[in-house]
Amino acid sequence: MSALPSIEYRGDADVSMDRTLTVAGVEYRSRLLVGTGKYRDFEETRAAIEASGAEIVTVAIRRTNIGRDPGEPNLLDHLPPDRFTILPSTAGCYDAKSAVRTCRLARELLDGHRLVKLEVLGDEMNTAIAAVKDPILMASAMRKAVEAGREEFLAGRMPRKRYASASCPIDGTFV
Repeated sequence: MSALPSIEYRGDADVSMDRTLTVAGVEYRSRLLVGTGKYRDFEETRAAIEASGAEIVTVAIRRTNIGRDPGEPNLLDHLPPDRFTILPSTAGCYDAKSAVRTCRLARELLDGHRLVKLEVLGDEMNTAIAAVKDPILMASAMRKAVEAGREEFLAGRMPRKRYASASCPIDGTFV
């Protein structure tokens, strides 16, 4: 396999301008990557992905119909690659040999795709969104959490102090 593209964080000199994430030369507004498995159906998958604001979605190649069975529903009909970056995943692989085979399959199915989410696990996959009572609401909450975390980072931390001090001075207060 060829060398993988780098992930670049933009704007190190001026973090106030650091609003995008660049992966393999493509800029993304969202830093949230969301999986596509374990939803009730493709409609719920699409709705949750849209609510999350994610532009990169992971797809378990071994568990999803992408180009293998033309008569069956296809995830890419609901999450088109011209709108979302499809990040193939080796989910469901429990050893290195099957993970490498799955990476090769992903490259073939996705026309030479160079990025992959490599997973070799001892037990079955979990999800923070699809398995909850209301996946669409959880996807929206995740979007907000990622955006808030990024804003916190961009805001910068307060200056370090050698000793702790009260955030509210006690001088001039009423007793």
